[in-house]
Amino acid sequence: MWKACYLLDMGQEQAMMQEMEALLDRERLLKYQGMKDGRAKVLCLGAGVLLRLAWAESQSRLLLDESQSGLCKDESQNGAFPDESQSEREAPSILTPSEVVRRLGELPKCPEPRYRHSEKGKPYFEDSPLSFSLSHSGDMVLCAIADHEIGADLQRVTEVRWEQLAERYYSPQEQDYLGIFAEKNAGCFRPSEENARLEFFSLWCRKEAYGKMTGEGVAPYLGRPILEEEAGISIWEGLLDLREETYCYCITEQDARKLFVENLQG
Repeated sequence: MWKACYLLDMGQEQAMMQEMEALLDRERLLKYQGMKDGRAKVLCLGAGVLLRLAWAESQSRLLLDESQSGLCKDESQNGAFPDESQSEREAPSILTPSEVVRRLGELPKCPEPRYRHSEKGKPYFEDSPLSFSLSHSGDMVLCAIADHEIGADLQRVTEVRWEQLAERYYSPQEQDYLGIFAEKNAGCFRPSEENARLEFFSLWCRKEAYGKMTGEGVAPYLGRPILEEEAGISIWEGLLDLREETYCYCITEQDARKLFVENLQG
């Protein structure tokens, strides 16, 4: 199995916007041009260019692997990608717009990605085994790409009425985990306000990421926890600090062990 994850800080280097626009593929460019000016348009630009980098680097990696192994794509395991996933113990490094532009400029040219959408609206690459997922919040953009199903979500931690939201959208187990009923039930553990808010956002990221991976969206997973052992997935999550702001991120992907068994049975 192979995956790569990218983070982009769009809160700086505004002078790079024009150079980034020139790197968008046709479909992403049309989407970007159709948006009104504002923060959402800037993040749309960042997401499009970050996805273009993920696509170009994956194609370059594929070509390199084929040239070294002498195998065609169909003869190699999992589309010729070696098992060299990024460490799940560390957050992806945060790129700047100029770094993304530079890395794209150093790569050999490859065909533009073409997109399709599933019946449930999940976007995917046409004629490619790769899966991708995008998310943005605040000034940050997250992109995950893999040779198996993957979902990614990013949330800037803000001041929200998280207790009321958790009582409405979270399962009883999740609410207990956040300590919502601690004041009503003597002896129950209650984390600090700051930690509880962080955990609230982390749990929400799980639901969003899993919903993107399955293509069903977050709605079916409100009121139920997303657990690795029950969902048959691997979870890569953590916190990021950027300019005195905190972000939660989560990437959910098909569990390697489960996929291995399914491949054997298939």
